[in-house]
Parts: sequence; structure tokens; C-alpha cells
Amino acid sequence: LSSPPARGGASSGNFRELRLRISKAANEAWEEVCERNPKPFINHDKKFEPYNKIIEYDNKQLKNELLPLYRKMLSTFRDNYWLAESETGKWYSELHDFIELWERWISNNIPGDVIKKLNHSEKKLKPFYQELEDRSVVLRNKLSK
Repeated sequence: LSSPPARGGASSGNFRELRLRISKAANEAWEEVCERNPKPFINHDKKFEPYNKIIEYDNKQLKNELLPLYRKMLSTFRDNYWLAESETGKWYSELHDFIELWERWISNNIPGDVIKKLNHSEKKLKPFYQELEDRSVVLRNKLSK
């Protein structure tokens, strides 16, 4: 998971990309560890411990930092929906569902396999983020004239 888009300061896009790079590198490194060790992998748990810490960190960050930001984003969207252009407004359900699935997962109310079957991915929201950015540019241009 990654953080919602934000403007100013440290870009959440960079934050999101960092989380993805760490996750990808950890997956690749773990595969290499598995390949180097004999089968059966006798001390699997001990070797996996540092990788599990990455997962634990990400889960804690998701629960304590990212989900509150997503909730705020959804609340802002809902409270100002009447101001949204039709192209932007159509993304409300997708954003809601994305957050709801994370909420269920973090509270242990949906198995990971179900999440996978639902193709839960922030990639579905990338066009929404682009729409927000494009709309912001249009509005800034109108206001600057």
C-alpha cells in the first residue's frame, strides 16, 4: 500500500514509490535467500525475521498513518462531492472500496486470499490521482487569469 497523493513538502508519490521499492527489493532478496538454502529450509523462521519486520513496519504504518490519511481524503471527497466535476466524482466508489478493503484487512475481517481475488491494488486509483492533478492544474490556471 501506499499513501494518498499530497501537494507540498515531501511528496507522497515519492513515499509511495519508496514503499514499493522496499517491498520489491525485500521480495527479491528473500527469493535469493530461499534459493541459497537447502530444502527443506531448516532455519526458515530465523532467516525470515528481518523480512517479517518490514511487513510489521508496513502494517503498523498502514494502520496508524496511511489509513487515517485515506479516511480524511474520503471524508473531504464526500463532504465536497457537490463541487466535483463529473469526471472526478465517478472515482468516489473506487476510493471508498479501496479504503474499505484495507480497513477489513487491517482488522482481520477478510482473508488475504479474498483481497487478491478482488484485485485490490492502488493501481486502480492512479487514473483518479491523475484526474485530481489535472483538475488542480486547470483550476490554478483559471484562478491565475
